[in-house]
Amino acid sequence: MVSKFADMLIDLLLKKGVKEIEPKLDYDYGVSYYESLGISRDDFPNLNDILIELERKGILKGTKVGTIPTCPNCGSHKLILRLLCPICDSPNIRRVEAIHHISCNFTAPSDMFSSGEILRCPNCGKPLRAIGVDYNKYQNVIYCENCKRVSISPKLIFICSDCGESMSEGELDLKPLLRYEVIEERLLKPSLERAISEGLERRGVEVKHPSEAIGASGLTQRFSLSVKGGDSERFIDIVESSEGVGEEKVLALFGKLFDISAKGGVLVAIPRATQEAKTLAKSLNIEIVEASNLDEALTKLHSLIKEEKGKDRREVVG
Repeated sequence: MVSKFADMLIDLLLKKGVKEIEPKLDYDYGVSYYESLGISRDDFPNLNDILIELERKGILKGTKVGTIPTCPNCGSHKLILRLLCPICDSPNIRRVEAIHHISCNFTAPSDMFSSGEILRCPNCGKPLRAIGVDYNKYQNVIYCENCKRVSISPKLIFICSDCGESMSEGELDLKPLLRYEVIEERLLKPSLERAISEGLERRGVEVKHPSEAIGASGLTQRFSLSVKGGDSERFIDIVESSEGVGEEKVLALFGKLFDISAKGGVLVAIPRATQEAKTLAKSLNIEIVEASNLDEALTKLHSLIKEEKGKDRREVVG
């Protein structure tokens, strides 16, 4: 069910004409979308959860643009990196320029080879004259003060700031970093549904939005809204299509109504329904309301509901 904050965010996206929502890495919160939307945490304290909810409903489309390493134990992104010697696991390491003496295969920091104006191997005592012949140099390698060994790169260990768990790079969980694209046509629908629901409520109609009912199949059937009329409930779907709402939407509504044993429903087609859809709807006892805008949809739907209520009262009196 779309939460209150999700409704507020939908309105904000429409008002600002947002097309994409960009992520920003944040040490305190992991991934932040507040900067992209120009809003504060006070306004939307659970923004990341709302974006996930809107993606699940098809209003947003997430595209992976990177990954975030997280703790496999607690899921936290607050990781502290420690560099260790890959040979003895000592943290007592430093970056150095190193020399490798080719003939005796000894490698050590360059400052250990200095002997006056010439280089001399501290292991075998031989002078080093020509680079590439007598010796090679390596920049920014790791020297361990504990085991006195040189390594190309350090061992990486990550410590979780939240739970204290230690892990190697290969043990980290990698969560996707998402950029969200706003699907405009899907964005308009919940805003329209809510506007119609609120408009009907202002006219004294008891409305449930969104509306759900568990069918004989065990599945939860979802409708745009439903209205109460005495002991009965009228289920309504609101569908938009620039090419005209087709038969498949009528069949979809009929299938849901059949599963919950409802006697009839209403399909609000914006801006119109195809002739095939109208013919099919009539045979399945489904009312179609065509409207080119919100005001027209609200007026026609309210009139239909009043007419149905009047019919129900006449039947009771009769």
